[in-house]
Amino acid sequence: MDRGYLWVKAHTPSSSAPPPQTQEVIDKFKHYKEKEKKGEFVPSRFEDALVKAIGKPEHMGRTRGVGNFVGLQTYFGKPASRDNRGKWYTDDDIRLLIQKAKSETMEQMNIIMEKKIVEVLRNNGKISFSDATLVTSPKNRSPNEHDQSSCHSTYPSDPFIGLKERIHCRLAIIEDGEVVVVAEEMVSPWVEGKMVQNTPLTKQNAHVSIDRVIKANAPLPCPWNGFSKVGEVEGSFAQWPKTLILLGEDELIRYTTIITYNIVITDI
Repeated sequence: MDRGYLWVKAHTPSSSAPPPQTQEVIDKFKHYKEKEKKGEFVPSRFEDALVKAIGKPEHMGRTRGVGNFVGLQTYFGKPASRDNRGKWYTDDDIRLLIQKAKSETMEQMNIIMEKKIVEVLRNNGKISFSDATLVTSPKNRSPNEHDQSSCHSTYPSDPFIGLKERIHCRLAIIEDGEVVVVAEEMVSPWVEGKMVQNTPLTKQNAHVSIDRVIKANAPLPCPWNGFSKVGEVEGSFAQWPKTLILLGEDELIRYTTIITYNIVITDI
């Protein structure tokens, strides 16, 4: 029921006519209702026919002319819906957003750093593959970053995808926090399900033949059948982490940048 009719009903005695002032308001109310029907008056939530008839603005905190049993929404109607409320994010949503932002930021930093490293090293003649020689010196490495088996390392961008034939490469290890070339090899195309020394070839590793040993006492990153030194498997085959296989100067620089990239992620 229209709240104006509720007001009229509440102010009309059942056994007599309403007082003159009340009757005047009732007449004005009926007048504005007629204008409303004809489209000559367009009511709003706080200025309808009853407000115009009474001649005073509606109070925002009460319902005029009726008891407390009539609620605000019943009396005034439901307010217009508003879609300006912000979206609520769960903790998981926030973590995913932060992770995505870190990933995108570090990917761009990786590209910039790679270009800078290549430029600086080439300008200063520091790129070298000399036998058992220091290749790069990662800084601020976390103590356990390379202490675990290198066989579990991963490569952000696998250069061995699409390899069709065996190619020459150099093998490196992490020794005292440094990348050191310890052997020259031939790396074979990766084949799913291939067995190397009775061990399935994992996606993180490559199948290599150890042709020339540079540092015989260097530890094998993927030891097998009791063999733990590079010199012990000369002339044989082994698995080697892809991240430690150097295919050329560019590959070396790419690996150097990857080491820095991983350190930054670890420290965040």
